[in-house]
Amino acid sequence: MLPFLRLIRPWNLFIVILTMYIVRYCIISPILLSWDMHPVMPDWLFALLVLSVVMIAAAGYVINDYFDVRIDRINKPDEVVVDKGVKRRVAMIAHFVIMTLGVLLGVFVSWKSGLLGTGALIFVFAASALWFYSTDFKRKFLIGNILISLLSALIILLPALYEFPFLVEHFRAELFRSGHSINSILKVVIALTLFAFLLSMVRELIKDMEDAEGDKVFGCKTFPIVMGMRASRILGGFL
Repeated sequence: MLPFLRLIRPWNLFIVILTMYIVRYCIISPILLSWDMHPVMPDWLFALLVLSVVMIAAAGYVINDYFDVRIDRINKPDEVVVDKGVKRRVAMIAHFVIMTLGVLLGVFVSWKSGLLGTGALIFVFAASALWFYSTDFKRKFLIGNILISLLSALIILLPALYEFPFLVEHFRAELFRSGHSINSILKVVIALTLFAFLLSMVRELIKDMEDAEGDKVFGCKTFPIVMGMRASRILGGFL
């Protein structure tokens, strides 16, 4: 059990949970309360939204470690879990089960929120992006960095996106009479989403710099390998 917990990065998953609840109750809720309104999305449905995101993230960690075994033996040999604590077949099955349940749960939440089409697209995109990131994109020039940063930023955007249909349904008249607009919330959330994207890009760049030795052995074309460490530091500082 302990090796598998290491595989899914429980601390990172806790940060995902904390982030989504902070966006809901420390950003969206105060703005609505200043308008004499409140979040309308049922707490149980929001909890399922968070759970679906956490499951997809956990499955992403599993499949990433599955395909990175050889590189990790060079970059971080003491942290390798697949083939040591968890068998490869078990890791692949766990990824498939957790990812499928996460996507289905996300689609269910989207249906209950009136966002079936958009929501299904988001969750299927996230699942697909994590698979192709692990199998190919993370070894490409900047593509993997941008993809993971987009998914990280999406975590901040989702609480607002799924709250809006409920707000429009329950407070349509109040929003119209008061002159308030959900665009006010959207501006704040988009600003924080952009911040999260840039911060994630820096983090991904630093990880590539740390892993350059092993990545180079296996023919990866990450930014530090292609452009060098100095250019990577400059880009990181700029971001």
